[in-house]
Amino acid sequence: MPADELLENRKPDYIKIDVEGEERNAILGCAESIVKHSPALRIALYHKSADIFELPLMIHSINPDYVFNLSRTLSFPAWDIDLIATR
Repeated sequence: MPADELLENRKPDYIKIDVEGEERNAILGCAESIVKHSPALRIALYHKSADIFELPLMIHSINPDYVFNLSRTLSFPAWDIDLIATR
């Protein structure tokens, strides 16, 4: 079930997505909420190499009002890298 269906009649202010490589599909599933409410986003970028480039571009195409930053968190065996998107 797309997140937009779960969020119907609600106004999210923060969405965190870390779904082990399915971040692209998850973002598409909440695209309506991203357009309507511009919640802060924290999206995992470290599961697929291309995500670090493709996901910010995709989010920008959905809602160009976001400002992007990266966050690194030490974890085993490497770094977790997340995209932080805010307005």
